[in-house]
Amino acid sequence: MKYNIVKGFIKKLLREGLINESKFEYQVRDIGGGDVYYKRKVGSKIWDFIEQDEFNAKSNKGNIVKYKK
Repeated sequence: MKYNIVKGFIKKLLREGLINESKFEYQVRDIGGGDVYYKRKVGSKIWDFIEQDEFNAKSNKGNIVKYKK
């Protein structure tokens, strides 16, 4: 019985987006020659380059990380 309760709770969290391994954070940096766009999986330390189109389509106020020099 406890297994079903935990399983249901996890499913609810996944539906609500509170647990989602495919969530990404986005960042834009001006490194001197123009803007460069990045994304990384939440919790990762490694940033990947992306195109401006992907950044514009998928980033929002809640998933943008401020660049710290």
